[in-house]
Amino acid sequence: MPEDKKDGQEPLITQTPPLAPTPNPSTPPTDSPAKPPSGLDFMDLVYGIFFTPRKTIRQVVDNPPFSQALVVFFIVNILSTILMAVSLGNTLSSRVFSKAPAAFIVAGLVIGFFDWFVVTGIFHLLAEFFGGRSRGLALFTLVALANLPRLLNVPVALISFTPARALGVLLSLAITGWVAVLYVIAISEVHGLSTGQSVAVVLLPLGAVILALIVVIIAFAGLAASLLPLIERGAPLLPGL
Repeated sequence: MPEDKKDGQEPLITQTPPLAPTPNPSTPPTDSPAKPPSGLDFMDLVYGIFFTPRKTIRQVVDNPPFSQALVVFFIVNILSTILMAVSLGNTLSSRVFSKAPAAFIVAGLVIGFFDWFVVTGIFHLLAEFFGGRSRGLALFTLVALANLPRLLNVPVALISFTPARALGVLLSLAITGWVAVLYVIAISEVHGLSTGQSVAVVLLPLGAVILALIVVIIAFAGLAASLLPLIERGAPLLPGL
């Protein structure tokens, strides 16, 4: 603060007005919409999963957008549950849906969440067996996002009501394969595995299920073969009957 003295008078103190703060060009304006930690909004994420999956997954793997994945889970599973009830025709599921649609959808969401959790857990465990990194939340998020192509089952289901029903079946299989490819990319990027290792992680559970079905079929076939002579003779299958 400068001081002025004149003719023995008390010094005059002059105050300098405060300087206006200089705007920081690196600070974004306060009224701009906030983006999630991944840097992608919901529509960017959907577009990326469909058209640039590896680049998009690589972009979000360090900051998994779990809230957006949860939105995808609800949309996909609600539509899939309704589609299943409608496409099955006059069955128990369709009758339950017509009587209590809300309860049917809630049940579908519960089953879908259980499936989401179990599939992620199996992939995560197998990936660690192959030497992958432990990043459970990222894989959990990306497994949900990998199911985005299942939304295409809605228009594909319409084909099943036309004479080109076989085409609808082929397209449904193609969508399932598309989801499996996204699983492979997600496992590769999350756990740092090679493509071959990621394919093995995805296919091993499927192989285990097929092997279990074969064992069950063989066991039932053997049981039926052993009981057939008794049935032909009219002998009781259980003692005392």
